[in-house]
Amino acid sequence: MRILSTLAGLCLASAIVVTGAPVALAAAAKIKCDFADVKDKWLNDKAKKNRSFLEAADALDTLEKEDKFPPAANFSYDVKKQDVLHAQAKKLVADARIAFDDLVDLIARNQSEACLVCGFESNYKTAKAAGQENITIAELSDPEIQIALELAAEKMPFLKELEKEYTAAKDADDKLGTTKTSKALTSAEKARDERKEKIDEILRPLTDFRENHKDDSPASLQYKGEISKYTCLN
Repeated sequence: MRILSTLAGLCLASAIVVTGAPVALAAAAKIKCDFADVKDKWLNDKAKKNRSFLEAADALDTLEKEDKFPPAANFSYDVKKQDVLHAQAKKLVADARIAFDDLVDLIARNQSEACLVCGFESNYKTAKAAGQENITIAELSDPEIQIALELAAEKMPFLKELEKEYTAAKDADDKLGTTKTSKALTSAEKARDERKEKIDEILRPLTDFRENHKDDSPASLQYKGEISKYTCLN
């Protein structure tokens, strides 16, 4: 489940004045997000305001145990329908578990700025694979952009191969020392450019987002700069 959120600016490290010595900037200690610990503390909060979620998690844990799940006979008086309904129920419970865990993960990752930024690690890896290393937190937060990045990342390996073919053809032309472009280079260049155009079209949501948010300050926070401030665990 993708996190739908944007970040405001984060605080800078302050200067420390040492008596009898020049003013020096202290190395900013990284803020830690131990996701498993944050998630556990949220579910088991002392005030018990989130207890219903903990009870739901326990109920789903129980339903996932084969010996605790109701037998097929309990699902219908009609013997022919029992196995079908039993299977449907098990699938719905499994789907509910995934959705529930996604929801709790989303909530936990919004308990602090550190966890929110750390929560984009997987999204950022996809963005890098799609050739978008300088992506912002606001862009990573957009579900349509994330889908586009996933599709583009799948096609990038083929583009890289076409880039290699183009480079090889260009090198061959350069060695010949002729000003005339060879058919091999023309073909390689065309194939590469066509693939680039297709990827650019896939990434249209990202292009449009940047055009519509170019004056939006939160959108200027690049993920690779923000993540350097945090230590992400679990």
